[in-house]
Amino acid sequence: MQTSMGNLNQEAMKEAQKNSLINTLSKPEEAAEMILNILNMNNITGQIFNLDSRII
Repeated sequence: MQTSMGNLNQEAMKEAQKNSLINTLSKPEEAAEMILNILNMNNITGQIFNLDSRII
């Protein structure tokens, strides 16, 4: 994710972007938007959401 912590290792960031299905990195604003959407849903419990757009 494009944050001050994530930007510390530029090689890792380039590798993550290369492995991304959409050839981009997640942004903090996108994570915040997803969190807000999850908070508005009453039927989600105990889930883990992955925002890195890579194949696991």
